[in-house]
Amino acid sequence: MISTKNKNDPITGYEFEKGEGMKRAKIGDVFYVKGPNGYKLYQWAYTVRIGDLIRVFGGLYDTIPENIEEIVTQPHDYVIATEPKFLYRLKLAHLIGNYKVPEEYPEPEFDISWVITSTGKVFRIYVRQTKAPWDVRKFDVSRMDELPIEYQNEKMIGDIVSLDWLLYLFDTDWNLKRLEKFYPFEKIHLYSDIYNRHYDQYTEERLQKKQTPRRRQ
Repeated sequence: MISTKNKNDPITGYEFEKGEGMKRAKIGDVFYVKGPNGYKLYQWAYTVRIGDLIRVFGGLYDTIPENIEEIVTQPHDYVIATEPKFLYRLKLAHLIGNYKVPEEYPEPEFDISWVITSTGKVFRIYVRQTKAPWDVRKFDVSRMDELPIEYQNEKMIGDIVSLDWLLYLFDTDWNLKRLEKFYPFEKIHLYSDIYNRHYDQYTEERLQKKQTPRRRQ
């Protein structure tokens, strides 16, 4: 892992300031993550049987956009399970504000996953009911628009990804039109380094807090 002696993350630009106050993350919160290629926005939108789900919005920005409320009302690129509170505690994600999840984007009814060949080509897509995970439909197709019409707009990813993998998806502005690019392969090292820097600093700060004696009341 990368040394924590450097208090500034060279990619995200975040200064690890001790004692920084952080609001408690909650459903509806919109965050940004800064990667090598720009700022990515997402919203913590649902808590379901498998955990917390986020809506990931399309596009990468050179600066944090001002029209957040408008972005939240627009369709998202995909929904994926992750740990929004932990990303925030690691200071990889930064809170913008809290916005109501629009009613037209309810909790997903289905999730999707797919299989690729060793050469990186998709040859099968699975559609599964989120509340009945034993109900899986298999389709030998390679693109979302080749699915039966009733499933073509499903946007929840059925796979669980690591946080460095999630950073890769954010920073490459991945979406469901590029299923074959879902897996980072050799590119994961860059995002693992970013994650490790933040995790190391998070661990260091927790250890320091444990070693600091409490003040008498």
